Amino acid sequence: MGFISPYPVSHNKPSILCLVFLFFILILGVPPHAEGEENPSSLGNTQNELNLFWTHLYWKDGLHIDGKYKNFKFRIGGIIMLDMGNLNAGSKINHTFPHFEDKNGNLRKLILELNGVLFDTVETKFQIDFANINEIKDNWFRFLNVPILKRFKFGHMKEPFSLEALTSGSDLTFMERALPVMAFSSSRNIGIRYDDLGREGELTWAVGAFLNTGSFSNIGTASDQIKQRSGWDITGRITYHINIEKKERDFFHFGVSYTHRFLDRGKDENEIKFSSLPESYLTNTRLLDTGKFSLKHLDAIDGEFAYVSGPFSIQSEIFNVFLNSETKGRPHFWGGYVYGSYFLTGETRPYDKTHGIFSNVKPIHPFRPFVGQWGAFEVALRVSYADLNGSGIRGGRERNLSAGLNWYLFPQTRVMFNYIYADLLESDAPRVRNGHADILMLRLQFGF
Repeated sequence: MGFISPYPVSHNKPSILCLVFLFFILILGVPPHAEGEENPSSLGNTQNELNLFWTHLYWKDGLHIDGKYKNFKFRIGGIIMLDMGNLNAGSKINHTFPHFEDKNGNLRKLILELNGVLFDTVETKFQIDFANINEIKDNWFRFLNVPILKRFKFGHMKEPFSLEALTSGSDLTFMERALPVMAFSSSRNIGIRYDDLGREGELTWAVGAFLNTGSFSNIGTASDQIKQRSGWDITGRITYHINIEKKERDFFHFGVSYTHRFLDRGKDENEIKFSSLPESYLTNTRLLDTGKFSLKHLDAIDGEFAYVSGPFSIQSEIFNVFLNSETKGRPHFWGGYVYGSYFLTGETRPYDKTHGIFSNVKPIHPFRPFVGQWGAFEVALRVSYADLNGSGIRGGRERNLSAGLNWYLFPQTRVMFNYIYADLLESDAPRVRNGHADILMLRLQFGF
């Protein structure tokens, strides 16, 4: 849930990394082929191969390392996100949260990822974010050739809850997830997860059991966090995708997620808190915050909806969280968001039918300014709301309005502009009524 600690905000000035990013953009924008030769449609079509000892190395959407005898296959990829911006809080928020405007730059993500297959039998994934105290993201494996086990994943991974939470952070329409997703969606935990497809690939469903350990800051703390777990979750999700008149670019998505959290009785750590940043990691200040309170168990349910028609799309989710607390009774929190987006250059949001989520946007004409190609442009507008008040708990109510402009140069390289009007309707800890803040953000994202 949203009680996971926020990522630390970097103190380093972003200007050097910004210049490096722009340098790479200029280099990548130069046509690699001579006049008269065919231009590649994306970076992933260009391969450079090298045979070294017992391995075969080549580049295709990342560095691939294959064993000479096909005994292993690995792909190394990564993502860099550099955020800059300006936060301008009104007098009420400035007075109540004096550190709200402290930062204007943040190395948001510096992720290294390793995907691999061993002996055509075991698939594994390891992902670590060096920008955030070496935070371990995904770290799981599954067996490919065992009929019963091939759909099971074992390890540290996302729980199957919420469309936006499951969509990769590098593929989101906005720079950060919406208020209620930050507050209510399940985090990564260690456990077992089963994924399957229904008839004709229209239906997906997933279910898992997870120890409530939270994110791992490094391998060394994993065993400690398992020992200090506060309970475990049973989480499931089902989605349905249907094309309109059999058109791949026109479809509906429907989904529902559910989680039940059991708390280990007799532990002092059986406390929880819900909180959310104002859809920006340029501040560490959480305007919504319930504070810690004891908990017996909770039930959370999320309804998902999306509609895509060519370059236009709508996405929405509604969250409800029902809690049973020894000290606070039975509070109920809820929230939701809705947003629309439109590609000015004709692209459409790609959909991964296998997992029931949206995936990586690929520009029709990647950035090649020397031949008149400028990539893809998308505009978006979002309204989000979260209510953390209930049964004596006054975590606050917040409503945000966000506008975005995305410039996709290549499939994993883009520039994002976000404006957020954060409207803190109510908060009692500390007490604020109708406080607001204007947040302007720029992100440079480069992936491989």
